[in-house]
Amino acid sequence: MAFVYDEAGTFPSCVNPESVIFQRIEVPSWEHRLRGLIEAHVTQTQSRFAAQLLNEWQRVRGRFWQVVPKEMLHRLEIPVTLAHTLSAE
Repeated sequence: MAFVYDEAGTFPSCVNPESVIFQRIEVPSWEHRLRGLIEAHVTQTQSRFAAQLLNEWQRVRGRFWQVVPKEMLHRLEIPVTLAHTLSAE
């Protein structure tokens, strides 16, 4: 799985939809994981860009794509869509 920051909005034209699904992050658990990865990156690198993303999270979180190889979808502990999360309950 990957999370891609796409400020320009051009990512969909760069991905092969035959091998992966890509979507905006829907499930809060995945958003929390992404934020945690960025926080760890800031701690380890002191990246000003990453720190800015965290400071502006409400504004920029919709610019991230979640990318998952199709063959991995059934192996995920947490579904990537809210529809699958609700149906699993």
